[in-house]
Amino acid sequence: METKFMRDRREQKEEVQYLKEHSKEQDKKIDGLVEGMKRLEISVEKVSHQVEELMKRNDEADRSKIGDRITQAYNFYRKKGQWTQMEQWAFNNMVESYKKAGGDSWIDEVALPASKTWEIIDE
Repeated sequence: METKFMRDRREQKEEVQYLKEHSKEQDKKIDGLVEGMKRLEISVEKVSHQVEELMKRNDEADRSKIGDRITQAYNFYRKKGQWTQMEQWAFNNMVESYKKAGGDSWIDEVALPASKTWEIIDE
């Protein structure tokens, strides 16, 4: 025959056992979440690095295209020795875009000083 004390004691042991088992299950779930977060962090780092590389390549391509366009414009207007205000404005904007993309070569040393000597004509 089970007394009230014995029954309470048994129920307490069962509760403790249940909590231990439940705690182990929760620990396993937490461990799984932590592992998933680690894998996600690694994936995010990889994607971030790839995005940075793509942006770098894109900037290099833009800088190259703008630099080429500036070179073409420079050679064209250097031969003419003149340009309109609109052409001057477009040229200077290309130079600014080139600088923002990281360009800093002969343009500052040669093209810009030479462009200041060209006559501005009205059309």
